[in-house]
Amino acid sequence: MMNELSLLMILGFTYLITWSIYHAERITENKQRGLIYDSNILSYSLPFCILAFALLAILFYPRMSADLLIQVCTNIFISIIFYYLVLIILLPMIRKKLTVTSIVSLWSLPNLLYMTFHFCKYIEPVIIIETPGKLMYILYGIWLIGFLCVMGWAIIDHLRYRSVILKDACTLQDEMILSMIQEIRQELNLKNRQPQAVISPSASTPCSIGLLPWKTVLVLPQKQYSQQQIRLILMHELIHLSRRDQYVRFSLVFMCAICWFNPFMWKAMKKSAEDLERSCDEQVLSGMSEQDRTVYANLILDTACNNHGFTTCLSSSAESLKYRLRSMIDPPHTHSGALLCGVVFFCLMLLSSIVNITYDPKPFSQVLLQDSSNQQVQVTDCYDINAEHTLTIRDPDGMAEYLQSMVLSKTAREPQYDSKHHFVIALHTDQADYWINLEDDSIRYYDNTLNLSMQYHVNGGIDWDYLMAITETAE
Repeated sequence: MMNELSLLMILGFTYLITWSIYHAERITENKQRGLIYDSNILSYSLPFCILAFALLAILFYPRMSADLLIQVCTNIFISIIFYYLVLIILLPMIRKKLTVTSIVSLWSLPNLLYMTFHFCKYIEPVIIIETPGKLMYILYGIWLIGFLCVMGWAIIDHLRYRSVILKDACTLQDEMILSMIQEIRQELNLKNRQPQAVISPSASTPCSIGLLPWKTVLVLPQKQYSQQQIRLILMHELIHLSRRDQYVRFSLVFMCAICWFNPFMWKAMKKSAEDLERSCDEQVLSGMSEQDRTVYANLILDTACNNHGFTTCLSSSAESLKYRLRSMIDPPHTHSGALLCGVVFFCLMLLSSIVNITYDPKPFSQVLLQDSSNQQVQVTDCYDINAEHTLTIRDPDGMAEYLQSMVLSKTAREPQYDSKHHFVIALHTDQADYWINLEDDSIRYYDNTLNLSMQYHVNGGIDWDYLMAITETAE
């Protein structure tokens, strides 16, 4: 069951995404280039949200930071793994049928999974996986090492490449090229900060380097180009910058680092980079003559090399050249994929929460009674939230014994959907009094030491037939 307000919010976001992609497709179809952001679907939002959440968890809840990250990330990891697996399988058909704008948007859609931080709480899981002992912590530890290695290597590669390229670079002084940059910026209706332009003898291909607007540098090799070639090169790089494709590349590396153990993710990153470049090619060549297309294709052939870090560049690796050139020479007859992207986003939001993982099982006494299993526990009050009735307990000792027999596990999700069963029970022990909430298959209570409301999954579920049998409505 799902909260109606959350469903309306998801539908609203679905409409906005569908409309924005359709609008971008129409701009390209009408041979326009102004303000084209078809690949920038909040392409840095998921990395930013996860990193910000991790920092806040460590600062404010250091004892709970590992569990909070497991709660936030588990369903996102699962969604990313299966989403890109399906996309890779369907990619050959999608490339033949959909516009490249839609394809790039499909690669970027998982960046919006940060929305599931809120929405997934209101969706009831279909599959519950119970993991034994400390297995979850061990797996997350291994994952974290791999994640840090992949991201660390990508950042080092980016900084090393930036250092090599800019070490001997000099500021561009050619008035013709500078005026051409201004002319193209006006044609593209660019409002963002103008990048610094340099000439580098170490650069083998034109490229744009930098994630921060004030650090972005447009690099040209120390080669002789015709005026026609220079215009095509500048158009390509400025379109990349107008769409903020460097953020897209960063997010693709980030998601690959998240799922570094999945070989399909590495393939997906390469394929998505191909479509990102093909999308830029399409916008550069929009409305241009056959001669311009030939010049542009030769430029790409002459500068073939691999990308480094989070840079965007004119060149392409040898394996993707065939795909890009074929798309220029014989572009496929494609259809709008805006509606499909909207449906995919809607399904991502709904299906990202169908799996719940429980871990670190412990006895009831260890979780709620500070491991004092020899304490005398008494059930003093019971209230049925759904029926709004105070309940009389026929067998208080039996209920206390049943509660103490429970095995509780931490959960990767703390759902807040409407419960079919919901009891509030007051417990009295030798050391303190407790109020606990029994909701379907979980127990919720307030931990005074952490100042947090804690929720645990009851392994095997709660025997509601038994609880109903030993309680009755108070007169």
